Amino acid sequence: MEGRGGREAYLDAAKGMGILGVVASHCLAQTNLGAISDWYVFFMLAVFYVYTGWRYQLKYEGKPTGISAKEMCRRRLASLGVPYVCYSILLILCRTILVWPEKYTALVLLSDIYYTGTLVGLETLWFLPSIFITELLLNQVYGRRKAMLAGAGAAGIISVLLILYINARRENTTLWRVVHLPVMVYIKAMAGFLLAAGGVAACRGWKRFVNYSGQRVSFGVALALTAAGILAAWIVPGCDFNYLTMANPVQWILTALFIASSILAFWERAYAFQGSWKDVLLLKGVLIPALTYCGRHSLTIMCTHLVPVIALLKFLAGKAGYPGLLLKAPWDMGLFVVVMVIEAGMVWLIEKHLPWMNGVTLKSARRDER
Repeated sequence: MEGRGGREAYLDAAKGMGILGVVASHCLAQTNLGAISDWYVFFMLAVFYVYTGWRYQLKYEGKPTGISAKEMCRRRLASLGVPYVCYSILLILCRTILVWPEKYTALVLLSDIYYTGTLVGLETLWFLPSIFITELLLNQVYGRRKAMLAGAGAAGIISVLLILYINARRENTTLWRVVHLPVMVYIKAMAGFLLAAGGVAACRGWKRFVNYSGQRVSFGVALALTAAGILAAWIVPGCDFNYLTMANPVQWILTALFIASSILAFWERAYAFQGSWKDVLLLKGVLIPALTYCGRHSLTIMCTHLVPVIALLKFLAGKAGYPGLLLKAPWDMGLFVVVMVIEAGMVWLIEKHLPWMNGVTLKSARRDER
């Protein structure tokens, strides 16, 4: 593990697994991979929150960040706020043309504007305000142990109580959604902060264990933890984190924290381990580069895979006389593969030619390429 500075490639690999899970969840309507599917339900979003805390621990090593709340807001408004606005506009335009070509009334447009303005977000964009608030909270207490423990405890209690309240009174009505969905943005952020705080502790504990046990033992333990995570996901009921449908929020958050942390620990060891098995399993030449690529471009993939990519493919299938075909097995597996291929083009288009959509200036994007 590195200390301050330096980009850790294994973090990108872990995020890559997460974003692949997100895309798969929107493509594989009928195909079920059994325990692997259950595992991804816990891991695919939780890893981004846990990654935030893990990254803080690597970078700041338990010391306060020295970044004020105002400065953090300024930075994240550029890196998360600008993409939120740009992709919201893109999604509204695409929904007008593709999703509801004949039903996109003024009322539907107003509801999209309302949900965008209240940070509920359209499609997958809800994640950006959630991670924004999570990191803002983490930055305020990081490096102060008592404050962090108090913050995590308060966030845990409040988020659990609110999740139980939401689920006890859940209704499938427009009025319920209009009132409660904006509140759920902050509940997800508090649960995310709890996961991020757990990521700080997990990174600290794993670093100490690796230094104490050595390379081979720690790699074996990382594999065992990953297997235990798959087993835990098979035992503990999953949920839709976006709508906070977990029946037992404490159990779900702890399980998600454990699984996400085990994945980060595994990839930390996979990158550090020096062995020929990497080549045998195609990890070094195929899997690792692919996951790292997806992780580094996770923002673009997160914001574009559902709309416009999947929406466009479904629209074209309908026009060809095969409505609903892409939602049936095994065609949904093909949909997943095609979406990931198209996403490579979306990454090239946006990050090279339209980097401002991700809050990056064209000058900065060119400098990063060099």
